[in-house]
Amino acid sequence: AQGVDSGELTAGEAAMLISTQRDINRAKNRAWADGVMTRWERRVIEDKQDRASAQIARLKHNSRGR
Repeated sequence: AQGVDSGELTAGEAAMLISTQRDINRAKNRAWADGVMTRWERRVIEDKQDRASAQIARLKHNSRGR
């Protein structure tokens, strides 16, 4: 992963972020399973994406040594 190669993330942090992204992708697939993504489903997915983005920023800029 890009963050691991640059030293901004540990392998464990990267694995956690990959797991989070899989959860988001599963939510998208479930939302589109019936051919329609409702406003509520879209809001839930966008909230998950916003939280993941904040998590990435937090992990990339923490002061833990690599």
